[in-house]
Amino acid sequence: MSEKKRKRVSQINSERPSKYHDPGNDPTGNLRISLLANNEQCAPVIASSPGLSFPSGLLFKAYQKPRPRRSSYEHFDFPKHEYLLHTSSHPKLDYTAREEESPLFNHYIAIYDPSASQLKLIPSRTLKLRACLRPLAASQPMEEENPAPPTLSAYNDLGLAFGSKKSQKAIRALTANAISQPGKGPASSPSSSSRQKLDPVASAVLESMSVADNENGSPSKEDLQALADDAKPRPKPHLDATRPEDVYPIEELVGGMDALRGMHVREWETAVARGEEVFTRSRFVSSRIGAAAKAGDVRGLKVLRYLLLLLEWYRALVPNQGKRGMARGVYHVLHMEKLQTKLAGWGHEVIRDVGRRFAEAEGGGGGGGGVSRWQVDRLITHVCAIAVTVDGFVSDVHDITEDLRLEHQQVKKYYVEIGCKVGPPTQAEKARMGIGNVEAKAHLVARLKLPLVFPKARPGLKIMRR
Repeated sequence: MSEKKRKRVSQINSERPSKYHDPGNDPTGNLRISLLANNEQCAPVIASSPGLSFPSGLLFKAYQKPRPRRSSYEHFDFPKHEYLLHTSSHPKLDYTAREEESPLFNHYIAIYDPSASQLKLIPSRTLKLRACLRPLAASQPMEEENPAPPTLSAYNDLGLAFGSKKSQKAIRALTANAISQPGKGPASSPSSSSRQKLDPVASAVLESMSVADNENGSPSKEDLQALADDAKPRPKPHLDATRPEDVYPIEELVGGMDALRGMHVREWETAVARGEEVFTRSRFVSSRIGAAAKAGDVRGLKVLRYLLLLLEWYRALVPNQGKRGMARGVYHVLHMEKLQTKLAGWGHEVIRDVGRRFAEAEGGGGGGGGVSRWQVDRLITHVCAIAVTVDGFVSDVHDITEDLRLEHQQVKKYYVEIGCKVGPPTQAEKARMGIGNVEAKAHLVARLKLPLVFPKARPGLKIMRR
């Protein structure tokens, strides 16, 4: 039996052809590899377009910007600039190639020179190419004859299509009242009409309307202030007065000389002549009867008598607490029988006269009517005006405050409403009133001086109606 000898490994390798290609057919089998410097200004680019095919004739513009260093582990050979390629040469599409950062990978392009058996490696950039549709405004600008509708106009169109009946009615009303340009038809929306330029005819019409309103119908700021002053619950002042006593004539404050003729003061004069002190239900009136009677001022006594009537009539009002059968208003006037009992000592006619001036017309002067808040304020301002006139236009408001049973700040507002300046008493006034510094803290002095200063009507507040 013949034996077959195994071949040696060296013989097998020499007989079998090698599957590896010998680079450069270099007899020595050596290959020199060199790495070129990282020149970021003109580095090669590898652009890939996943899922996108684009024409080959596109010309790109290259852009670069410094790359911010985000962490300390980035090696120094990491590119310091970002690349971007862009082109708008396509009629409808814009192509943009951007870098997708992958700091763990570096891409190189190898250039092999077989004659020199040399392989050169060049660092490269990898960009992803994307395409987007160019905006219509940039590629095809719209003509001036058909401008793009504003945003508010688009909202109005949506409101007319899908809005409620109320919103559609409001939009149509604004559209109908809009002024459109000639030849363009009615305005499509309030917003578009407001942005359009009016033609000369429309401008002239509007200008003439505004001039006519200013001359005839539209009141000025001074007219509005005068209307507000007339509607305020206070006696009507004479603004052209040159003396304080002419601002509020006493005849107008008491409702005429007939009202003073009905005031009987013989009892007061007799009591003062006998050296007796006269007491009334008013602190203000009681403290001033003696001085007026000793001076022989009969007219002043009659004014004090009328002031006492107003104070007692004011305190006889019944608050309206919403009971059935009571007249409308903040207060309720008693019927004449009960009112005559409560105001004992006063004549029937003088009581009816006060009721006619400061109560509702439906109740008349016979009682049973209502007194609104406006009428109550008007009554109190008349009381304050009479008081400051009696005291010679410099009056201590402490006694009137006690008679009206109000707070000092409330009474101060009434005095300010008739044009008085209210403040603490001076040293001379403290000496005249016989009070010290501690007592003066509870006293305020009202002074009626020219020129009068009234509180202005604040914007946004409604004028109180009668």
